[in-house]
Amino acid sequence: MRKTLNSPSVRAGILLALASMSTPSAAGENSSLEELRALIEQQAAQMETMKGRLKELEQRLTAGDDAAGDVTSEAADRSPMPTAPEATPLPSSIAWKGAPEITSPDGAFTAKLRGRVLGDAWGTSSRMDDVQYPAGATLRAARLGIEGRLGPVFRYKFEGDFAGDDVTVKDAYLQYAGPSGWAITLGNQKPPFSLEHMTGLPRTTFMERALPNVFAISETLGASVATAGSGWTFALGVYGETPGTELDAPEGHSVVGRASFAPVYGEDRVLHLGVSGYDRNMSSASGAGFRIRQRPEIRVFGSRLVDTGANPADSATAMALEFAGTRGPFAVQGEYMRSDVDYRALPDATFGGAYLQASWFLTGENRPYDVKKAAFGRVKPNAPFDQGGRGAIELAARFSTLDLSDGLIEGGEEDNFTLGINWYPTAYARIAFNWVYFDVDGNAATMPYGQAAHSGHGFGARAQVDW
Repeated sequence: MRKTLNSPSVRAGILLALASMSTPSAAGENSSLEELRALIEQQAAQMETMKGRLKELEQRLTAGDDAAGDVTSEAADRSPMPTAPEATPLPSSIAWKGAPEITSPDGAFTAKLRGRVLGDAWGTSSRMDDVQYPAGATLRAARLGIEGRLGPVFRYKFEGDFAGDDVTVKDAYLQYAGPSGWAITLGNQKPPFSLEHMTGLPRTTFMERALPNVFAISETLGASVATAGSGWTFALGVYGETPGTELDAPEGHSVVGRASFAPVYGEDRVLHLGVSGYDRNMSSASGAGFRIRQRPEIRVFGSRLVDTGANPADSATAMALEFAGTRGPFAVQGEYMRSDVDYRALPDATFGGAYLQASWFLTGENRPYDVKKAAFGRVKPNAPFDQGGRGAIELAARFSTLDLSDGLIEGGEEDNFTLGINWYPTAYARIAFNWVYFDVDGNAATMPYGQAAHSGHGFGARAQVDW
């Protein structure tokens, strides 16, 4: 620390130095007492003079320091104050979850690509004389879409299918999923009916859904509410017509509901029970030619081997009883469905069908069950092929039946038996092989090829990728 001139030690040192410089070296022996006293008084006067000068010098130096401080302060005041650097906005993140998903910096908004490509090839053989069934390749599905979140409580999804000549809108909706546990969905969506119908086509065990799923309603415009708890689900919706439907009268509407209960569910075992149904009231235009028809579980068939024909109807109701169970690599699933049609000029008719299937993973995987959706999800191989493993291998068998004949309606009866093998090299790809045997009894007047009965085989293969 710097000592000032006002410090006692500094002042004493200066005075002693001045006194030593002013004292004559020869004060000596010859000096008289008077001369010595006079000398001391003279030195004392000089010291007082020097003290005054030192005090004046100290005051000047102090004044100079203050002035310098003022100048420094003014300079500091004139210099710009340092500003905090602007916050760099956080970048949006992109994660890979089977497909790229973009997330906003705060995590509240997301956008994820969705899609599927299913390419099929079928060969057929007939047991009927002079009947040749269709065969060939087809693009079963080619979908592309996007889904995500719009803040903490809103979800959205849009998906279109480009497999046909025209683009078919599938899911296109906005959903509110608040803290109450209820989800409200507005837009084009799949009405909640049937376990297999609510399981997406890439997740079904076989290449095509079972015969009775002809009673299910495809994606259509409407509003629905849904909730789920510990092992149970409930959904209810009101729906109109499919997008693009043009009518000359008020459109019809359907009320569709589904409830499920899983008393047992876990990673390696599930017991699922469910019931679903709908009440469909048709407009005078859409019900003018109401028709139920189904092809064999072979997609390349253009002709339907069972067909009620087009007849005016006012309404139709349907119900489905669902059952499924898994234990480790084994799984069973079955449903019974029934539909009652109120015809305008014909007696009411009742149609029905059922299926039962079983599957087994040779490689030890299991069919994953989504307890919140009450449907089966994506199979994930224990040892993916692209990581040096074998992938997942599944064997399956199914029997399905459909009866579209009642009273004056002779739509025919069909039984199908299917064997399948699925290879999942990864969680996002599948190679499937199906053999289908179909047997149909009906009315020669209403069935294609002019035959009252049909029987044959189909051999199918599918290459599938979905994300």
